[in-house]
Amino acid sequence: MEAVRPPMRPRTMVSARLLFAIPFAVLACSSVARAGAWLPARGEILSQVEASVFSSDSYYDATGARRPIGGLWEERTILGSQEIGLKRHMSLRYTLPMASVTARGTGSSTSTGLSDLSLGLRYGLLQGSSAAALSVDWSAPLGYDRWTSLLGEGLQQLQGSLDAGATVMDRGFVQGSAGFAYRYFSITRKNNNDTGSPASEGFLRWANLVTTSADAGWWVRPRLLVGGRYQGVATMSEGDGEPKRNLQLAGAFALLRASEHLDVMAGSWSGFSGKYELSTLGTAPAPPALHYDQVYVAVTFRQTRTNRLQGILGSNRQP
Repeated sequence: MEAVRPPMRPRTMVSARLLFAIPFAVLACSSVARAGAWLPARGEILSQVEASVFSSDSYYDATGARRPIGGLWEERTILGSQEIGLKRHMSLRYTLPMASVTARGTGSSTSTGLSDLSLGLRYGLLQGSSAAALSVDWSAPLGYDRWTSLLGEGLQQLQGSLDAGATVMDRGFVQGSAGFAYRYFSITRKNNNDTGSPASEGFLRWANLVTTSADAGWWVRPRLLVGGRYQGVATMSEGDGEPKRNLQLAGAFALLRASEHLDVMAGSWSGFSGKYELSTLGTAPAPPALHYDQVYVAVTFRQTRTNRLQGILGSNRQP
């Protein structure tokens, strides 16, 4: 019989209200790992390293109002990712994050280690001044104790998305994506417990999500790109043990093209809208929509033949 996870985890709980402040792993991802509509050709490589700091002292409730979590949630993350062109119109990408997470309230608790690995394939439907690509991504926890660790929920996720982009005049670009994600403890959602016993976590913990994103950039100098970004996620349906969550983020960035093969990027994310509703069972086993304030710095190493108008990760070549 599968164990039922309790709604509160005393060893990680700093205060009763701070229980809510477990990171929303769906959006706690790299700011630059999303390569967008353009992808590297066969034999080309994009490698990225990002460092970020995130803190929050509030979350969004079921009405969208901000509420205090009764303490402070802090995350420090170093994230490495790489995208490799496998063949014409197809690439492989992966992301490996290392995080240190601290919850402060009436006491303090910290978890440090690897969080969730992400692995994906992308297929370019159209690659030129206009572009479109299909992506399939899978993420899974990297061995942390989901009962006591602050590093994540211990759930897996499958996601499919469509990216589209276009150049703007001879100075910029726009791109966006829309996708569907299935987040789960057990992909079959089978109840492994005996009749009359509480339903198993695999049966209760699942959610169908809609994800969206958008980027826009403009070259204000030959080597300086500035722009804005957006990410959003919303629960469409869920199991009885999973809450409903909605979170919308926006931010600005600046990118310095140091050389043909090296970029340095800095930016921020901030939450501007969100909602969180308890599960049907009235428990809070999963993270809410935290109000988000994050700053990041990223370095990109590139061996590609894309041009400077083909997304954030394009090269310095003229179109």
